[in-house]
Amino acid sequence: MLPKGLQRVYKENFEHFDEWAQEHRDFQWETINSFSGQSLGSCFLPTGTGKTRVQIHLHMAQMIENSRNGKPGVYVIGAHRLLLCHQLLNEFVDLANACGIRFNILFIGSSVEDSSDYNDMFLRDYGNNVHTLYGTDIDKINAFLKSSQTDGRQTIVVSTYHSFNKMRDFGEIDICTYDEAHSTTERRFTRNINAVRGIIKRNYFFTATKRIINKIAGMADEAFYGKELSKFAPKEMIDRMEIVPPIYHLIKTTQDNNYSSQTMLVKTILEGFQKHKKVLKKISSSPKMIGAKMLVSTNGNDEMDEILSSSEFITYCQTNKIRVFSFSSEGGFSIDFASTSRSRKNIQEQMNALRDDEDAILLHIRILTEGINLPSITGVLILRALQTIELTQTIGRAMRLLKFDRQQFYSGKITARETEIFFSKASKTVDGKLSVVDGKFDSKINKLVKPCCFVIIPENFKPINDDLEGMRNMIYEIYNKYDIPIDYICQDDIFTTEQPEDAQRITLVDQNMKQEKMSELKHILQDFIEARSHGENLNFFDDIIKELVVERG
Repeated sequence: MLPKGLQRVYKENFEHFDEWAQEHRDFQWETINSFSGQSLGSCFLPTGTGKTRVQIHLHMAQMIENSRNGKPGVYVIGAHRLLLCHQLLNEFVDLANACGIRFNILFIGSSVEDSSDYNDMFLRDYGNNVHTLYGTDIDKINAFLKSSQTDGRQTIVVSTYHSFNKMRDFGEIDICTYDEAHSTTERRFTRNINAVRGIIKRNYFFTATKRIINKIAGMADEAFYGKELSKFAPKEMIDRMEIVPPIYHLIKTTQDNNYSSQTMLVKTILEGFQKHKKVLKKISSSPKMIGAKMLVSTNGNDEMDEILSSSEFITYCQTNKIRVFSFSSEGGFSIDFASTSRSRKNIQEQMNALRDDEDAILLHIRILTEGINLPSITGVLILRALQTIELTQTIGRAMRLLKFDRQQFYSGKITARETEIFFSKASKTVDGKLSVVDGKFDSKINKLVKPCCFVIIPENFKPINDDLEGMRNMIYEIYNKYDIPIDYICQDDIFTTEQPEDAQRITLVDQNMKQEKMSELKHILQDFIEARSHGENLNFFDDIIKELVVERG
């Protein structure tokens, strides 16, 4: 019998779940319903459209059913890193607690840092109402589960794919959702999951990016991943105004004879930030409400260290009150140039605490791109060609609707049609006003504080010019995936130089383009625009931009 002081916490209120579910979007209900009667399957939703909400619904529905029947169940969330589950777990636990469900939480992972993080968090928030255990010791894990079930509690398990096989003696698991499931295609993770999946009654895989291996393996393996139960293309979600479209912003940066120097690297970032902020303020419906937050994908710890140690970079950011976060799994974390011993979760919380109107530069290598709910990123600075999955995950960080814009849209104060008109050509008018003139956006028509995200490409940066083939394929990949007209390009830095006479032009109708000499980056975009304006067929690029094939290493 619980003490009287705690009984109110566990008073059943399952109606709260129904009230929460009423906030689902139509496509989220469609996705949830697609799992009905299915014990295995995959779901593909673009970043920022509610994979977290769908997973919580599936777990909660099963948990409420078990609670009504007096059955203690097991509900597993799989992830590449436990930090990736932070938002999902917090919302899940808050909802379960509000519904009066008695539960414990088991964390299966090897990070000592995460151990103190999560145990302290739930001790602080729930006291003795929720028992937790963190570790990989099989005997302790099994004993914790047995104790939880004996006490009649539901058990929420969050496990890394690295340690997933530690659950092999659980007896029965009601449901498992695999977050960022493209990560599970790694052999070691597939092996760990196979050690347990025989006792899991329902297996559902969630990701924004489907990873195929050699055309028939990876997530193409239906015996492992099941059929594709639900899939919404990014373009459809953009049309529904659930996410914002990506817009190219080609920028001119200061030229230097030593392109690979620390000076050139820092100048590229700072000039990219300045020009990004300028155009963001120009097109926002409320410039004072939005600050420039630029995500920079650096090429390793050495490059990140070069940036953070630059006196020019430090002075500029401090003088202009630009918050700076760096995040590296090997090099550690820093906030505003001060190294910190604080945990990943604490750093993430500080990032999420950024106000919409604050400016920030967020430096990372890869870890920030997968599954973490970042603040309202407005632009992504591309310093190298990215592969399909990394590209999609990176841009996805910036395509989220601003919270204020989402509230305006969901309340009916902004319509998807108005946004469509804003991004249409100059022939479209609203109340006699042109929405776009000569490729330039008219902020008078826009009603969104953050109407798009910018993919910022510096044309003079040496690593980009050294890999023009990769950059060209990446640009076309964005076009194919999001179906965004290539002529949605910020015009502030539109090309002004003439093409060198000895440079062979690359056109979309040239079937032998792969063998031709590569022209400059600006001409790649220019040729694409010209080809589209003449109605040329782009279908043959399907042979170039194929679904990513990941070779096993």
